[in-house]
This record gives sequence, C-alpha cells and structure tokens, in this order.
Amino acid sequence: MNMNKLSLQLHATCDCVLVLRSMVNVLCARSKLSAIEQNRVGLAVDELYANIVRHGYQGQPKPLIFEADMLVEGHGEVSLKFTFRDYAPVVDISGWDCGDIEPCCAENMTPGGLGIPLIHAIMDEVKHEAMEDGNLWVLLYRPKKNEGRKIL
Repeated sequence: MNMNKLSLQLHATCDCVLVLRSMVNVLCARSKLSAIEQNRVGLAVDELYANIVRHGYQGQPKPLIFEADMLVEGHGEVSLKFTFRDYAPVVDISGWDCGDIEPCCAENMTPGGLGIPLIHAIMDEVKHEAMEDGNLWVLLYRPKKNEGRKIL
C-alpha cells in the first residue's frame, strides 16, 4: 500500500476546492516543499480543478476522481503527481501548444484564458488523455531543491 497517495471521489463543486487544497498541502508538507513552492503547486491544482468545474461541467455537480501522489525515487528524489479524472465532454488541446512546442503567447490569450499557461509554467509536466467518457489530466511537479530533505 502506498502511504503517500491520497484519493478522493466527489461531485465537483466550487466549494470542494478546499478539500483538494488540503490534500495538496499534506503531500507538499511531507515533501518538505517551501511555502512558495507549496503555494504554486496549490495554485496549479486549483486552476485545473476550476477549469473542470466551470468549463467542463458548466457549474453542475458531476463526478470527479482526484489523486495526489508523492513519488520517491530510489535515490531520494521526490516528485508530486496530481491526477484528475473527469466525465466532462472531451477536450481537444491540440491547438493549445502550452509547454509542448512553444510557450503560449499573450496576444493569443482570451480574457480569463491565462489558467492553462499558468499551470504549464508551474508544473514540470502536464498531460491530457481523451477518454471515451471524459478526460484524464496528470500534473507532475518536481521540487526545485531536493537536497537535505527528509521525507516523512
């Protein structure tokens, strides 16, 4: 059993972001992230969750599975993995190009459209997989300084 993995199944609503943030904070504390890193990671997770609730589910409470996982490599390197499984209409991200090919350009942004570039700027990897009945999102964060950290 992985003691560094937290899982949650919920009907996604705006007020559930506090529960997700608590899960993120637990793993960030276990990983000994600085307050700045913890805030940034929480911001990226909050932003993706808000996008799913607002744009994918149109504000309607619908099922979502969230997992937060602290991965520890054999040599002590730590990374944090956050997985969202939604049942919203499938998203086509092929034209976003955020972090994959070239950075998003400010002139191509629409009002309120800075969330995806923000997530890419914070996370080391952002993956999306179109599922038959929704979307699978994976955010991976590697702490910037692993030296001297003792994992709880």
